[in-house]
Amino acid sequence: MAMTLEVLPAALYSMRNVKPVLADDGSSILHKTLETNLENKAIYIATPLIVYIKQGKQIIRDYDRVANVVDENHLIFLSKGVYTVSDYVTGSDIFEAVLLFFDDKLIAK
Repeated sequence: MAMTLEVLPAALYSMRNVKPVLADDGSSILHKTLETNLENKAIYIATPLIVYIKQGKQIIRDYDRVANVVDENHLIFLSKGVYTVSDYVTGSDIFEAVLLFFDDKLIAK
């Protein structure tokens, strides 16, 4: 069974658990919350981003299946590419993350 590959950030705007904080051209800041685990979600990141995990834990696997574990109060930079992401609710009963997407124009500045 093939997994559906979601393109980020575009796919996030239609999710009820993701709220835009700021959006300007291709750059944006999004706030994401979950009350249940989300496992092995296939994504294509079209715009480089920094993910800050405020509550919970995230495991991100790159194309080579190398796992990056991002614990609560930590962040990670992700370049454009294909990833498999799992979001985990921990002791706080919620997963909460801030996603900062940077378009090429902003990076060039």
